[in-house]
Amino acid sequence: MKKILCFAIIMMMLLGVVSVTVSAQEKPSFTLDQKYREEVLSALGFDATADESCNYYTYFGYNADGTISTGEATPDYVVVDVSYGLSSPSSHYRQIGNYMVKSNRINEPYDLGYHIYSTADSKVYNLDEAYEADLAGIEYVLSVFGSPVDNSDTDWHKSKVLDLLSQKYMTNWDKAEFYREVYSCYKETSSDEASFVYVLVNTYLAADLMYSVERIGEYAVLNNCWEQTYKAGYFVYLPDENEVLTLSEAYDAEVECIERVFEESGIEAGLLGDADQSGRLDVKDATAIQKQIAGIASGEQENTDALLYETICDFNRDGERNVKDATAIQKYIAGLEY
Repeated sequence: MKKILCFAIIMMMLLGVVSVTVSAQEKPSFTLDQKYREEVLSALGFDATADESCNYYTYFGYNADGTISTGEATPDYVVVDVSYGLSSPSSHYRQIGNYMVKSNRINEPYDLGYHIYSTADSKVYNLDEAYEADLAGIEYVLSVFGSPVDNSDTDWHKSKVLDLLSQKYMTNWDKAEFYREVYSCYKETSSDEASFVYVLVNTYLAADLMYSVERIGEYAVLNNCWEQTYKAGYFVYLPDENEVLTLSEAYDAEVECIERVFEESGIEAGLLGDADQSGRLDVKDATAIQKQIAGIASGEQENTDALLYETICDFNRDGERNVKDATAIQKYIAGLEY
């Protein structure tokens, strides 16, 4: 009997070791080092050797088959954390797929944070891009850095939103032909939990779709529905106030974290002047505009609506894309009036 008991205890201990090993593989311990720093920052367009304002950490590597890298061989993918700037990092939440992810390295003026570096082609994906591209292992990475979200009813604000729109425009929005909740914004609370701020909604009544580009603050947005009596398309629902605003109204009202709509929601939008589509304004944007004027082909516009791209390049807002926009960008970067 003692032998059987000892054997059972030993087996339980072994199973415990196996359990710990598997758990450690599923949630790898983070190793904060500078490995792959130069490659990643270079792929993001930073000078890794000269720019000390770049904050960088390597977390872990993994392979396309789902195995976690042990460090003995070059992994297929590396999960890193990048920020840029001199201000203190702040945290915020955003939903990617079925996970709510806390991005803990957000610095002004660039929204960076968690990225995945592909060692095979030296390409860097932020988590949104990796999810859209269905990159190998992205669900696992999201599970490491995020918490599962129940998406069983993604349009649960629908009745409230449409009722408020009916009151706002004196029109029966209950018969809306299209409704979709595009993006939910969360913020960090004192208890380190995610607090819901607003939801971005795309909806319209039965009507012929007409595409237009709207300038909202420092951004240009492709609005996918325009009706004669009022603008449809994107709306912002504020649950605490039980109010619905157009995206432009929400921006003008300085709704908390509203800038995330343009940077994280996946809608077709861009920073005015960002001609090279890098997500930031720098001298490269002026160069990109000059090349286009000179008829030199570039690939910046390939994945952007033509009308939206024209508006993005019209930095001085005079209705035309020309050398004046390149000059205005250069002055802006130098801190001069343009």
